[in-house]
Amino acid sequence: MAVDLTKISSFKSIAESNSVSPNTVVRVFKEWSKSFKQDFSYLPPILSIDEFKSTKNVSGAMSFICTNSITGEIIDILPDRRLFKLDTYFLRFPRRVRDQVKIVVCDIYSPYMELVKKVFKNACIVLDKFHIVQNFTRAFNMARVQLMKKFKTDSHEYRCLKRYWKLLLLPKAKLISTHFKSFPCFKGFISQKEIVEHILDFDYSFRKIYDLIQNILFAIREKNFDTLKTILQEFKPDEFGEIYRKIKTAISTAIKYLEKIKNTLNTNYNNGKVEGINNRIKVIKRISYGYRSFDNFRLRIFLCFYHKKIYGLSHKT
Repeated sequence: MAVDLTKISSFKSIAESNSVSPNTVVRVFKEWSKSFKQDFSYLPPILSIDEFKSTKNVSGAMSFICTNSITGEIIDILPDRRLFKLDTYFLRFPRRVRDQVKIVVCDIYSPYMELVKKVFKNACIVLDKFHIVQNFTRAFNMARVQLMKKFKTDSHEYRCLKRYWKLLLLPKAKLISTHFKSFPCFKGFISQKEIVEHILDFDYSFRKIYDLIQNILFAIREKNFDTLKTILQEFKPDEFGEIYRKIKTAISTAIKYLEKIKNTLNTNYNNGKVEGINNRIKVIKRISYGYRSFDNFRLRIFLCFYHKKIYGLSHKT
């Protein structure tokens, strides 16, 4: 039964497969709670931190997870990601342990920056590359939606902007220009590159925004910080209308965290492993039809990820 608890399945299905009551499954499950007490004598040199939606009985909107960025091992899971809660938790680690952390990988969330500054004196911040890119692509998508509102919903312009948003986000180099075929909204045969050019002709400012975002994303892909810095600092918000204010916000955010973005481009660290863990946590939650207790949810996550490390698990009933 204990082995079944390490699999992603509900307590009810585990009870049925072992011919016991759900209460028996819960009792065996809770016997493992002492196996996952936090060890405050160690932190990895490279730490990844992130958040996820856990249970309704927690105080904050999101719960907190930190992992070893290299191995993907979960360090701990906390019910609340608010700064004062994280401060209290990490200050329980001795100073010499906290000073071992050299890099903290996180998303663009200002309380995390404050946490690192206060608790991990020797660590630098590396922003997750995915969230840097998302900051710009999301703003560009919002600009596209704002432009759509200028046209009638049955117009050619509106339908093109709505249908071909993925082409607008593709890198220019990946747009196919030599293969022609039939596309909705267009008569005859046309290439992907011609579709994008046609859409950009709808609005001059939108074309400029498109070129700007393409150049920014290219600099990020190429890890060319100097080029990225120049593009951001030479940006003139007055050249664009009010409907593109989200672009201005995205660029202001990037300028604010420019030095941390530099760390990102100069290293290969990201939050890929912790994002993968979060995806699996969502599966655990969905298969189990949710959890009322955060402590039970936390324990189940640890069981599903680290059952092989628990002494004698395979010999338990």
